Amino acid sequence: MTNGLESILGGEAGVLAKLLDGASVRQRVHAANLANANNPAYRRREVRFEEALGKAIASGGDVDAVRPEIVATGEPVDLETEMGRLTQNALTYKVWAEVLSRKIGTLRIAITGR
Repeated sequence: MTNGLESILGGEAGVLAKLLDGASVRQRVHAANLANANNPAYRRREVRFEEALGKAIASGGDVDAVRPEIVATGEPVDLETEMGRLTQNALTYKVWAEVLSRKIGTLRIAITGR
């Protein structure tokens, strides 16, 4: 399935959109982990999707069908570690957003000539 952005920017746009979606879900999961850190019964959760996305890309499969999976790790939440993961994910999101923005900027220059 091809969305409008993908038809204009090429297949990379779909991959970038999925990476942004996954990072967004991951940010919410890290926030939930931090919010529940003082609950002794709570176990941290994490998001997995990069491996499935990589397989879809490698096989030429439907990238749109890949969905982030939230899984319980069985581990308690460590505040410092979780804050590090939250920060790392925020930076990752920022990088993917910048890559997409530059790709759109390049297209804008190609269309307008400036």
